[in-house]
Amino acid sequence: MKKDSLYLEQIHDSIRKIRSFIGAMNQQEFFSDEKTQSAVIMQLALIGELCKKISSEIKSSIDLPWK
Repeated sequence: MKKDSLYLEQIHDSIRKIRSFIGAMNQQEFFSDEKTQSAVIMQLALIGELCKKISSEIKSSIDLPWK
């Protein structure tokens, strides 16, 4: 359970980073900025890896499409 809270905190941190990377960009600006796209993709990949480590018990208590 302690590891799960760490993973969830890391996921939350990645989401915070994505929000800061994107800021007030619109879709056109985002698609024109390869550096921001790359940074967001890296954070999404990290979120995906962290989600794999979360226990089934926690996953069943959070209503998300985990796959």
